This record gives sequence, C-alpha cells and structure tokens, in this order.
Amino acid sequence: MEENELRIGNFISDVHASENGHWQVTQLREKLCFYGGLFSSYDNLKPIPITERWLKWLGFEEGSVGYYYKDEVIVTVEGQVYFGETETWITETHFVHQLQNLFFALTKEELNKVQ
Repeated sequence: MEENELRIGNFISDVHASENGHWQVTQLREKLCFYGGLFSSYDNLKPIPITERWLKWLGFEEGSVGYYYKDEVIVTVEGQVYFGETETWITETHFVHQLQNLFFALTKEELNKVQ
C-alpha cells in the first residue's frame, strides 16, 4: 500500500496478520504507518476487501440493492457505490479504506466507528 492511500482512522491489515487481523491507522509518517500499538512500513500493509460483514460492522443496513447508510450511500459487495445527492454509481471501490475515504469525500463524515 502507499502512504497517500491512507488517512488516520482507516482500517488496514498486515501481511503477517491472520485473515481476521485488522487495525485502525493512528499515525502516518513518511515511511511508517502506526496502527494498533504497532508500526510498519507501507510495504507490509494490505487492504481489507469489502464484505457483507464489514459493511454491517461499519453501520450499513442490508437493503434490496445493496447496503444502505442513512439512505444516501448504497454499497454493493462488488464494489459499486451510489451517492444519492449526485445520483451516481461509482465503481472500483473494493477495499474498506477506499470506501472510508470515498465516504468522507462525499459526506464529510468519518466512517470509522464500528457499530
């Protein structure tokens, strides 16, 4: 992963972690990322794929088309995001940190509180 992909609060995993291993980014430096009391180079980080479990965990509710957040953002497990204000489907959002960043860009609200 690259430093410019991440924001504080993003969920990430580590190449050495089990499948369920995940942490929130707490600090970003030029060559190191700090998370869960650990730190690592960006080369050792790996993104977390968007799954139904993650969407529910982030506060999305299952609907007829995908997972809804306050009726303004819809996400499908295939990576499509719909934003109600622009009435636009956005694709290529396959990882949790990408969804968090896009969600903030669209709503100015953080998506880092686990429900």
